[in-house]
Amino acid sequence: GCGRGRVTTVGRVPLLRTECTDFDCEGLVLRLVAREGHSVALHIARESSPVRGYLDESVTTLSAKERKARLAQNVTRAGNGDVLVSGIPVFRQGTTPFCGIHSLASVTHYFGLRMGVDGLAAGARFRNTGSAKGSQIVDLYRAAAEEVGMRLSAVGKLDAERVRRSLDAGMPVIVWRRVTAERDAAHTDFARDFAQDGSRQWPAVTPAEQARWPKGSDKTLPAHATIITGYNAERGEFIFMEPWGEHTRGRRMRQEEMAASAYAVFQFRLN
Repeated sequence: GCGRGRVTTVGRVPLLRTECTDFDCEGLVLRLVAREGHSVALHIARESSPVRGYLDESVTTLSAKERKARLAQNVTRAGNGDVLVSGIPVFRQGTTPFCGIHSLASVTHYFGLRMGVDGLAAGARFRNTGSAKGSQIVDLYRAAAEEVGMRLSAVGKLDAERVRRSLDAGMPVIVWRRVTAERDAAHTDFARDFAQDGSRQWPAVTPAEQARWPKGSDKTLPAHATIITGYNAERGEFIFMEPWGEHTRGRRMRQEEMAASAYAVFQFRLN
């Protein structure tokens, strides 16, 4: 057998610190994580490469200056004016209401955090109940940023220039916004058509067009978390992705609509 196991603790920040039981078994380390009232997980690693913390060891050896340089290398600038941050994974939320958790998992994994969605959800006391009510999700965002050695800015309004500066530095931005089925369909259709014809433009910004945009202050509308991964300043667009799958990469939205529909904006920066 694998014996009784030994208790270890992973994570620096209290909200994310987790007690685990490790079992050595035929060259492997089986790590059992039981989060009371939430979930149970089993992680398997080679005995020669045990996971000692949540931050990727290739990141822990870098200085802040080196990390900034590495992140900046992920930024590409295309001939059409698109500025894109590459290397951000998609964590699919499936049928769960965990869009905010999955978006955070995608962005912090890009920064080097090796903590699963279940672990993040447990840290925020977030359960699959169809609502984030009672959770500590904003505290979780701050804790995850601290765990990866960053600071988090959380504001209620989107500042397009600040977002572009983050993207220029290789830092994706998470936006919580209000959504409607009509606008989601419009963004899906536009992304498909733009892929075929890069000259395609949005309708002019008129009062009638603006009336179609969800308002961030309208709490009667569904809330959703989106990751801004790029921009095109000349076209006045943000490029974004959703935690629904790879097919959502490269969606586009006027920066004015993103600003109008946003009610919380989360930006990361290195200490």
